[in-house]
Amino acid sequence: MPVVTCPKCPTKLKVPDGAKGNVKCPKCGTSFPATAGAAAPAFEVVDEAPPKPAAPAAPASKPAAAAPKSPAKAEVADDDFEVIDEDDDDEPKKKKKKDEDDDEEAKAKAKKKKKKRDEDDAFDERPSGGGSGFGFAATGAKLIGISLWLYVGTFVYLALLLALAWGGVAIPNVLLAVAGLLGLGNWTLGLMGCAHCLAGPSRVRGPAATVLTLAIVHLLLSFSAGTRGTQPHSAIPLFSSLARAEDAKKLLEKLSKETDPAKRKEIEKELNSLGGGFDDERPGRGAISVDPFWHQIATQNPSADQLFGNLFYNSKSFSRYMLPLVSGLLELLRVVLLIALLGVIANAARDSGTAKSSLTSILLVLGATLASMIVMLIVAIVLDDSKSAAQAGTPTTAADLESAAKKKLSWFAGGEMLVYLLHAGGLVLAAIVAVGAKDAAARRA
Repeated sequence: MPVVTCPKCPTKLKVPDGAKGNVKCPKCGTSFPATAGAAAPAFEVVDEAPPKPAAPAAPASKPAAAAPKSPAKAEVADDDFEVIDEDDDDEPKKKKKKDEDDDEEAKAKAKKKKKKRDEDDAFDERPSGGGSGFGFAATGAKLIGISLWLYVGTFVYLALLLALAWGGVAIPNVLLAVAGLLGLGNWTLGLMGCAHCLAGPSRVRGPAATVLTLAIVHLLLSFSAGTRGTQPHSAIPLFSSLARAEDAKKLLEKLSKETDPAKRKEIEKELNSLGGGFDDERPGRGAISVDPFWHQIATQNPSADQLFGNLFYNSKSFSRYMLPLVSGLLELLRVVLLIALLGVIANAARDSGTAKSSLTSILLVLGATLASMIVMLIVAIVLDDSKSAAQAGTPTTAADLESAAKKKLSWFAGGEMLVYLLHAGGLVLAAIVAVGAKDAAARRA
């Protein structure tokens, strides 16, 4: 079906085959020949007189086409023509443009994927000795996770010891040694995990080396505080000392009334078991001796938690507090960097969910520390008010002084127990993140 174009406007009309005469444009109303704008025929029509009837039939040849009537004599109905929408001609162009846009978008996506692949290849940089490195990273994350669970267990165990001491039980040094061993195990496994990460993907090695260095400095400071006899800022040894002193007092009363030499030896032996050697001149001296070493090795976080309280209400002895404070702050920084290392491992293993959880875990750890500092500041305020009230009052008996001291220690013990639980709760997500980082690295190994 031929197509003609209106000479006045760009409207295009489809002309039925064999149509003759004029056509009116339905848009602008212009009349024009139906053949206007159509393609010229491949031959020319010649007007000839019709052949005579008597003439013989011409040989088989291509018949001549009938001459068309004059355009002015006939007009073709408008309904015989179909208007072609101009947008129809644009559809192929639009389709072509859409295809080009799709090609550009596909190229952009391919380029983006290639860039991401190149970035991932940086993580997959193979360490010397072969292997992808993710196997070492998975082992390192697993060890770090175990160390974090031990860290949680250390705080829970210390809270349990504090509850026993608060209840009047004299905590033997061997139980404090268990807390120290838990802290030492936490430190050792974390160190081993960082050492494994040094053989992991290239992006993991830098953070692992940083945590490794910081952990060594932190342990040296903790050993220094413990071996120098620096008393931990904890209510556990204080309540234990009070309980031992009470037991020693009862044994001394019993010893003073005993006349049998054999029974006196037994009582003296019990006094020695409370801690330290028995001294005839100062009997019961060992009852208040407390070994601070293992408590310092277990954790230094309580020292950092008491920063504001010591700064505002114990500034005179702040210099003696500096070593435990620095050690506690380094312990906090070590834990934060360990969690950040787990996030780096997760990113290298293309586990964005675990990487985001590591950031949340860091915020939880920092939030727990800040909350602990606020708790211990409130405790310091209460203790200072109690001290001022006692100084303003009249002298009291020894029993009253002992009761007031226990009341003050109870405030301290309550605040410390809350601090232990805050730290333990803040570390749970970090331990879970370690499991996710280990699984992600194992999938890439």
